[in-house]
Amino acid sequence: RGVEERIQEEAKCMVNMLRNTQGALFNPHSALDYIAANVIFAVVVGIRFDYGDGTMDSLLRAMREGFLIISSIWGQLYEMCPGVMKWLPGPHNKMFKCFQVVEDFFIERAKQNKKTLDVNSPRDLIDSFLIKQEQEKENPSSKFYFSNIISTIMDITLGGVEPISTTMRYGLLMLLKHPEVEEKVYEEIYREIGQHRCPSYEDRNKMPYTQATTHEIGRA
Repeated sequence: RGVEERIQEEAKCMVNMLRNTQGALFNPHSALDYIAANVIFAVVVGIRFDYGDGTMDSLLRAMREGFLIISSIWGQLYEMCPGVMKWLPGPHNKMFKCFQVVEDFFIERAKQNKKTLDVNSPRDLIDSFLIKQEQEKENPSSKFYFSNIISTIMDITLGGVEPISTTMRYGLLMLLKHPEVEEKVYEEIYREIGQHRCPSYEDRNKMPYTQATTHEIGRA
């Protein structure tokens, strides 16, 4: 399955989750983290987690704590003086422990994939990487080695989950602050897509106002 199909699947799960709230107030932070993470995880490791899953909760909590430290003064000092800061006590040391939790999960998943690999039917990014690694095993300059698999997945995950979730939260906030924009977006989506199917990538050209709104949210 392609990325678009995985996004559509997650969108359906999100709609069901919203329906289950029955209009009650709730904090969307965790739900939006799950949405972003599930799409990325489905691509890189071929799995998605139900909302509230203990494993995903632990991974998201570790990522949140890690990013909070990075954005703090301690994280900024480490970026400026890593050679000095690595010897000093402080919250910045916990940052590496947080991200190690995520890395350990991916290492274990990669080992499981390697044991059950079918070169004729790759399930996710890890499988594709492992297949390419096998093809280039005689190439001494190949970049397809195990540690590179993990670092690639970590880059995609850490560089994707938090920014995507934050952008979606910001988008919701902007729509709440500008109900006239929300109404126009709703009308365009309802007119072009309706209520009985998922939007697709091809729909974007039919919805210039919605597309402009999402681009503005991303820009801001």
